[in-house]
Amino acid sequence: MPSKVIRDLLVEDVEKLVINSKPLYQRLRKVINLLAPQFRSRLELYRGRKPMLSAFNLEREIEKIFETKIWLKSGGYITIEQTEGLLAIDVNSGRFKGKKNLEETALKNNLEAAREIARQLRLRDIGGIIVIDFIDMISSKNRQKVEQCLKESLKKDRAKTKVLNISQFGIVEMTRQRVRESLAEVVEEPCPYCRGKGRIKTVITMGLLVLRKVKEYAAQTKEAKIYIELHPQLAKYLNAEKQDEIKIISRRFRKKIFIRENEKLHREVINFVPAA
Repeated sequence: MPSKVIRDLLVEDVEKLVINSKPLYQRLRKVINLLAPQFRSRLELYRGRKPMLSAFNLEREIEKIFETKIWLKSGGYITIEQTEGLLAIDVNSGRFKGKKNLEETALKNNLEAAREIARQLRLRDIGGIIVIDFIDMISSKNRQKVEQCLKESLKKDRAKTKVLNISQFGIVEMTRQRVRESLAEVVEEPCPYCRGKGRIKTVITMGLLVLRKVKEYAAQTKEAKIYIELHPQLAKYLNAEKQDEIKIISRRFRKKIFIRENEKLHREVINFVPAA
């Protein structure tokens, strides 16, 4: 496992790898000294009191990975929809209107979208057939610029990709190597509330999220006791499988933690109840 972490995460364009587990940090240090001593200074042990993901403002970034709409800095946005046979990505100008004409607006929006699409494919680890619908452009040179930008952005991807030429209507068909299950397939499952039409986070994924939220809450509250209401399925999982982690948090922050079942709650809801 340590050698796999170094192979996949410690590459030239990664400035720092922060670990919040001292045993894992020590194991990685030993492996790095043997396999990649040039990266030794990039490995760092997190020592902060605040949960690491909260300290680096990553909670919201993780949530954004599962959203279907991704806003671009320019004001445009892309939508990502998984269908049964392929992944469909649509590029929209949104609030971005440009300064000169529609062609300039479309080109700038499409270039920004191409870079973001390549990033999202890596983050979500999506494989298979992908169809991208860029904003229509009249100029064939502009279409070629967008196509080239997408291909250049995909060079950072370790998975193999194949991109077909952009059509006159701005459609790009491509494939990305499926190395393993996508991130959504790993952390989500068919939603029991809508009979499989959507997806929700698995109990295991929600359990990890609850533990992170409890740490964050415990670091901020002055209450000696913390009461959490959860969906019965999630509450049972934590009480049965995560008691050791809960005890560690309790000792670390000197708080008593109580988990209650509430069948009225959605399984993705975490409800902290003020002490009476």
